[in-house]
Amino acid sequence: MTNSSKHIISNIRFEIIKPFLSGEKKLREIEAESKVSYATLKRWVKSYKEKGSIGLKRKENKNKDIYKKLDSKSLELIKKNYLLRGNNKISDLYKLTYEKLKTLDCSISYSTFYRIVNNLDSYIQSSSLLHINKIEKKHQILVVREFFLDCFFWDPSAKKYKLPTVTLVFESISLELITFSLTFSTNDGLVLLATLRDGIIKSAYKNLHSFPDTIFILSDCRNNFQADEKIFKETSIKISQESFKVQEIEKFISLLKSDIKQLYSNISIDSLSGYLKDYFSLKEDLVPDIEAFSVLDVFLPEKTRKIYNNALRFKNKLYKHSALEKMVEKNVILRYNPLCNREIYLYYKGERISLK
Repeated sequence: MTNSSKHIISNIRFEIIKPFLSGEKKLREIEAESKVSYATLKRWVKSYKEKGSIGLKRKENKNKDIYKKLDSKSLELIKKNYLLRGNNKISDLYKLTYEKLKTLDCSISYSTFYRIVNNLDSYIQSSSLLHINKIEKKHQILVVREFFLDCFFWDPSAKKYKLPTVTLVFESISLELITFSLTFSTNDGLVLLATLRDGIIKSAYKNLHSFPDTIFILSDCRNNFQADEKIFKETSIKISQESFKVQEIEKFISLLKSDIKQLYSNISIDSLSGYLKDYFSLKEDLVPDIEAFSVLDVFLPEKTRKIYNNALRFKNKLYKHSALEKMVEKNVILRYNPLCNREIYLYYKGERISLK
């Protein structure tokens, strides 16, 4: 686990027990709100009081980075078998390589083997779905399904019909729906990336884990989506558009489309988002602006603006902040969330300021 991942988990755990430490709430109240067991909360409080924020970091799995200690012969064997794999499934390739590695007094788990071959090739294109459920650690992969709703909705302001695009973000093992977005813009990559960011944050905060290693995008709306290389460099999250289908997700989408068509006459373009939220039974979880999440700002579109009269004007809205006084007549970098106009971050001389 990287230091940044440990920092994320430590921050999340601290935010959860913070109301208890400040005397605002009892642990039983926090247990009911966060769904974290009372025993776990007591352990976090004890660790924090004894060791501070270091006590809230997740303990390192001693076997996790074993592949870094593999000798050159073992790594070369894995590389050779991978390059000559042909149509073999990853699971079959692992069994074959495992037996050969034993002759070199080397033994690795399936998840370690997967991480090694995943580094040999940016994304494993074949049999992706077959090995998703073999990865030992949950939340390593998010599955994103993007599709058209197949019903046109009348937009009175634009005076034309629009076709909705829905994006769903699932946790790969349980297929739990984490978040969704709705847009009427054709092939809007900005909304897709903002939805990925929203899913990463909500999944990390809710399940108390670090960021995923990989995000698979399954889309009917775009071909060959390529995320900015900067995203991988800053977050180490690999984003790949794939062609496989997840049967359970496809059944869910088919049922959704059928229900929408039956209620089509009762749903307007303005009420569609609320209908989908109720349909998915998603609660509006309030996630605090934890510092460790700021690295995910790279998923948001970037703009340059100049500060006038101690204020910033963006998308016909005026933002004021005491920190803007020192930036008058200066150009600043900002990132905004296309899913939420209230979420804007400003960057100036290494400082990050949230404008809401």
